[in-house]
Amino acid sequence: MKTRITKCILGVIAFTFVLTGCSKNSDELSSITSIKTSVGYIVKDGYLLFDSRESYISTIDKVANFTDLERNKWETEIGFLSQQRIVSNIIIQEQKKDSLNRIKFANADLSTAVKSDFHSEEYYSGISKGIIKLKNEGTSDEYWDYSAFNRGFTNFINEEGLFAVGDSLFQVTNNELKVIKISSEPNKLSLLKALNNNDKRKVSNITIIQKMIGNSPGLRESSWVENSRWPSTSQRIKIGVELTYLYFTPYTAQFDFKHNFYVQCQKTNVFNSWIYYGTPITLNGSWTMLVYYYPQRYSNHTSYSSSPSYLQLSVNPDSGVLAGTGTTFSILPNSANQSYTWEFQAQYQPLFESYSWSATRADAGLTASLTYN
Repeated sequence: MKTRITKCILGVIAFTFVLTGCSKNSDELSSITSIKTSVGYIVKDGYLLFDSRESYISTIDKVANFTDLERNKWETEIGFLSQQRIVSNIIIQEQKKDSLNRIKFANADLSTAVKSDFHSEEYYSGISKGIIKLKNEGTSDEYWDYSAFNRGFTNFINEEGLFAVGDSLFQVTNNELKVIKISSEPNKLSLLKALNNNDKRKVSNITIIQKMIGNSPGLRESSWVENSRWPSTSQRIKIGVELTYLYFTPYTAQFDFKHNFYVQCQKTNVFNSWIYYGTPITLNGSWTMLVYYYPQRYSNHTSYSSSPSYLQLSVNPDSGVLAGTGTTFSILPNSANQSYTWEFQAQYQPLFESYSWSATRADAGLTASLTYN
């Protein structure tokens, strides 16, 4: 049975791009800074412009799993601000706001609070710019999350969701990936107009390539598991896993897909609203997936412990080895399946046959689970 790990493939008409994740080490920050001149990228109008697919791959391969400190240093050095850094700062500022409010309203009536008390300036800015969005708005379960349909993009898109490779400009939105081909040097305002104008023919020097719908049929999420302790602080946890087919290569019948998971941990602030909060987590997952007409099955188990505020990683379905978020895996047909044509095999995409995932936060003893048989 022939399998191998490859880069994350986004099938966009004229070319195929690759997103990868990798293990972080202490030398990565210095090496990624050198890529700026040795491989080729610049910051143009606030977004990353890579001069080739190779420079795009080599850069994203290293930045996907930077710590906040490493990310801040690298982005500051090149004059760039990613959505990931913006969101990380919102989480920090919301926690600071809550700490101050618990002092301010210790002996005060909460009904006297004004808009600026409920959230940080960074939160309101993120909402107004569409970087984050409200979920379950107006209910007791209201919270915010990334607006980008795929969290993996937030590592290298700017606040407008933009990045470019060669003469192709991408915009990541809440439900799709937009792609346009630039044949001259229009300014960013013209580019944004083209990306958001229904009639692209009216915008000169820009050709639309393709839109990719971002809703992933392979995403499964648990419900929130919480302890309700109002007026004391409540906690909750949620887990999501994903097995999504991305690309099929004709003739070789190779399937490219990703197997991601993430964990969210939250607590209530002084106003009983949910905010993100980092806490020790133990995660366990086992699964069986299959692909092709004559089923090739892959089964494994993964365990992981961390203290994130927003955990997101990938896992190799074949070996169970953890990888950076957004990593894509590829499978080729074994000898039994090679007797069938690629047109026939295209109908049998990677599917979960069964899975059982759980994530437990140590501070509250809460476990979120996902099971399918």
